[in-house]
Amino acid sequence: MATGASAQTTASRPRREPPQTMMLTLSFAGAGAGDSEGMAPEVAALSGVHADSDAMLTYQRQVRRATLGVSGRTVMRYDARAGAVTPMRYQGTVGFSMGGTQRQLRASQTIGYSPFFQFGAVPQPAPSALEETALAHGDFANAGLAAYTSTTDITMNQAISRRSSLSLSYNLHRTTFGRSDLDQTSLVGAVSLSHRLTRYISLRTGYGLRSASYPNSATEAVRVHALDLGLDYSRALSISRRTTLNFSSGSVATKLDQGMAFVMTGDATLTRMIGRTWNARLALKRDVHLLEGFAQPVLANSLSTSIGGAVNRRLSVASSIGMSSGTVGVVSATAKNNYWNWTAGAGLRVTVTRRSALEAQYFYYGHRFDQDVQLAPGLANQQKRQGVRVGVTWQTPVLH
Repeated sequence: MATGASAQTTASRPRREPPQTMMLTLSFAGAGAGDSEGMAPEVAALSGVHADSDAMLTYQRQVRRATLGVSGRTVMRYDARAGAVTPMRYQGTVGFSMGGTQRQLRASQTIGYSPFFQFGAVPQPAPSALEETALAHGDFANAGLAAYTSTTDITMNQAISRRSSLSLSYNLHRTTFGRSDLDQTSLVGAVSLSHRLTRYISLRTGYGLRSASYPNSATEAVRVHALDLGLDYSRALSISRRTTLNFSSGSVATKLDQGMAFVMTGDATLTRMIGRTWNARLALKRDVHLLEGFAQPVLANSLSTSIGGAVNRRLSVASSIGMSSGTVGVVSATAKNNYWNWTAGAGLRVTVTRRSALEAQYFYYGHRFDQDVQLAPGLANQQKRQGVRVGVTWQTPVLH
């Protein structure tokens, strides 16, 4: 009788629904920015006093080991000088991930639009929240060209044995401008095999192909071959378990008019936990990119640092600095095809209630290209911009 009663009780229990959440985030801010002199009228529209509204809706549903995520973001700006409302960004993303002990799969599709574009920007796989806000509001934009973007990203990791794993990645990125001769389609595909030699060191070997084509231009397709042969190192340093060092190495081969050019690549990251909530990070990276507006590969040596954490229960701060330099065309034969790019940001957040907060941000951007670099229309050889933004953010669950 006890067994039957237990079975009846179990059957009568309501079935637990898979967890799902939907969050709405709204922010309203007033901002002011100043450009260096001599800017094009289209870019100068980013300067002056303006008011921004930022709305983002995110949805996530988890079913067993699979997770589905959908998000949409809209940024609108009221220019006090022109008395006009301008959409600064429309962006939507659909993501899917599924993971287990032996296999992990991640896929995402992102579509976006902005009336301003940032040429010469080295792509960052995971920008901070501070940098994401600056990018969404056009703080780092340097050309008044509208652009539609589409990015498809797929990554799969498969464990082969206790020490070996196989990784496959595919990335398709399309950028469509108002000027069709600048349109670009880039494709990055890679396969990599990693074998763990010790607890902290892994041997990695593989191959990747990066290709950029210009459908409506006479420019030929550009290809970069990535020879993924190097070591991955990751461990907590002996001087402190709160400090972690990661680095990896590789190389790429690029076809030039004079033959092939081989470039050593790599990246290193040093992370330090400070107290219970603070985090400091220093990252170095050297790689070859295929960027919009440039018909040749771009060699980038980048340095970034960030620090942030909670001062008390209500106040938190964050800051970041990024710098990159290199050459357009990989090889600097004339020493007049170099470039420099730098960004900086600092912000503080004061929690007012459980769902609202006051925020203040400062941003700084600058670039410089040598005279032999062929630039996109409306892009100046030198530019600087800095500004501040102060506003309120409100977040609430729509579906919980």
